[in-house]
Amino acid sequence: MWKEDLGCLEWLDLKPPGSVVYVNFGSITVMSQAQLVEFAWGLASSGQVFLWAIRPDLVVGDAAILPPDFLVATRERSLLVSWCPQERVLSHSAVGGFLTHCGWNSTIESIATGVPVVC
Repeated sequence: MWKEDLGCLEWLDLKPPGSVVYVNFGSITVMSQAQLVEFAWGLASSGQVFLWAIRPDLVVGDAAILPPDFLVATRERSLLVSWCPQERVLSHSAVGGFLTHCGWNSTIESIATGVPVVC
């Protein structure tokens, strides 16, 4: 289990209702480094404010490392955490969408909180 970063809830408190996209690919999904970078630049290009939970083991066989240019481009409108309390995040009024792998828990929690998903 990963330690939840509760600071993300304080960060969400500062955001307007429905303004944040929450991104989390679950606890067992893995991807390649190229896929991680592609998701990152898609988020950067979207112009949206986002909270992204990036597990240290998200990239198969390697550490999840984002390009420095991505971090610079999104620093004013993003928060990256290694893990967060998903039910509380999805229940927060600032969250207006959820980019997910659509695992069982994520699906049930998004339905229960009424947050639209992209999967």
